[in-house]
Amino acid sequence: MQALFGHEQALELDHISIVDATQCHGMLFIATQKLDEADQMLGPVVAGYDEALRSDHISIVDATQCHGMLFSARGKLDEAEQMLGSVLAWYDKALRSDHISIADATQCHGMLFSTRQKLNGAEQILMQALFGHEQALDLDHISIVDAAQTLGILLRDQGKLNEAERMFRWALAGYGKALGTDNFSTLDTAHCLGILFSDQGKPDEAEQMIRWALSRYDKTLGPNHIATLDAAQCLGIVLRARGKPDEAEQMFRWALVGYEKALWPDQL
Repeated sequence: MQALFGHEQALELDHISIVDATQCHGMLFIATQKLDEADQMLGPVVAGYDEALRSDHISIVDATQCHGMLFSARGKLDEAEQMLGSVLAWYDKALRSDHISIADATQCHGMLFSTRQKLNGAEQILMQALFGHEQALDLDHISIVDAAQTLGILLRDQGKLNEAERMFRWALAGYGKALGTDNFSTLDTAHCLGILFSDQGKPDEAEQMIRWALSRYDKTLGPNHIATLDAAQCLGIVLRARGKPDEAEQMFRWALVGYEKALWPDQL
């Protein structure tokens, strides 16, 4: 916000640097689920680029992709698919096949297909995105790790548990190296992997992985954060299945009390 204000003080409001800063701010709002604020930011971006640049300039296409991601986040899936499809077609025509923007746009398109339950198409697209990232980046680059995590979730939802495990293990190692063991993406992947182990009938590995995720959630986010409570509930389910009812009860009570505080504070 400080950078955007500084640009506004120094430049005309339609200067390209202000438009760039506005787009970055809009993307941050999408990432933090502040969708109304994102809409307010991204709305003027395309208009600003249209005034300053050619209609086929890559910045306009990038802004269109951002808008497509916003539509997807708001549940406007038809509009999102139309925008993201046009972006991918433009990138394919204008850029080298191994350009990172093509891989990023392909991944966005695959995630949208997954949201729309077009699972076979989503898997194919996400595989393509992962391959594209591998061509353009180092294997431990965060974009590749994100693609592996996304593909793992899709494979799990399709019941392809062994393939999903490989993707989650890849993502867990990559996030741990790039972001640290206490980063939310690392912990979220560990939690996903623990649930997958349970689905695979690997109770020892499931308990170990979910316990680890729970301890780190508790440390970094606090005992009453929704992610911590979800992990506590999952661990309770695993412990109950393993014949550890007393420990399971402790986890369920932790989750129940926390959910009540988080979701119905006015009723306490």
